[in-house]
Amino acid sequence: MKINIIGNKGQSTVEYLVVTFVLVAALIKGPGIYHTVTDTMENKYHSYSFGIAISDPPRKAFDDAVNEDYEKIKKVLDPLDELKRLINEIIIPDFKEGKLPSWESVERFKDLIKRKH
Repeated sequence: MKINIIGNKGQSTVEYLVVTFVLVAALIKGPGIYHTVTDTMENKYHSYSFGIAISDPPRKAFDDAVNEDYEKIKKVLDPLDELKRLINEIIIPDFKEGKLPSWESVERFKDLIKRKH
């Protein structure tokens, strides 16, 4: 079997020119390809930098602030819960039965109201 080398002498040059011509034509076709690529890269960069800029707050400091706020709220709500319980379980039932609340429950009510927070 004989290979015909002489008939293929200019084929690689023609292939190179055709591929180069197609690539140049695609780039010259309009500003679309260049702008599409640059706009995409620019948008990706802006998205990345925005994502980095809004990172999570430090966990320890945030948790400490939440716990501190919880303790402040609990300090106010605990006496209110105790007042609610005292009124609902002791004072109101006494009134419903037609009698005055006991002196002990009135003293507890007074102490809860005077408690400083």
